[in-house]
Amino acid sequence: MPIHLDGQRALALSPNGHIAVTALTVSDVPPEWETIYPAAASLSPYRIRAGPQNPYALNGLRDVSQYVLIDLATGEIKPLTKAPIGNAAGWWGTTRSDWPRMPLYPFA
Repeated sequence: MPIHLDGQRALALSPNGHIAVTALTVSDVPPEWETIYPAAASLSPYRIRAGPQNPYALNGLRDVSQYVLIDLATGEIKPLTKAPIGNAAGWWGTTRSDWPRMPLYPFA
């Protein structure tokens, strides 16, 4: 799956080199995300809209994405929060990831 701009900014390799964390476009945005995560401003064009998205489209700048872990050996992807990153709703911030200093084995 392609990694768009938010995902490129968030991309980080685990200390053991086996897992990556990034943000990926959600293929189908759940309807409840529209109400749970409202736009930052009522007239903002940046808002969560339920429905399908094409993760393979060339420009994923306004796509709804979520943080995920990727097992680099198997390609298995696990959502970290089951929630969108804030940029899609106009809640602007720095998209970045960091690893804890303790061991992390989310695919065990």
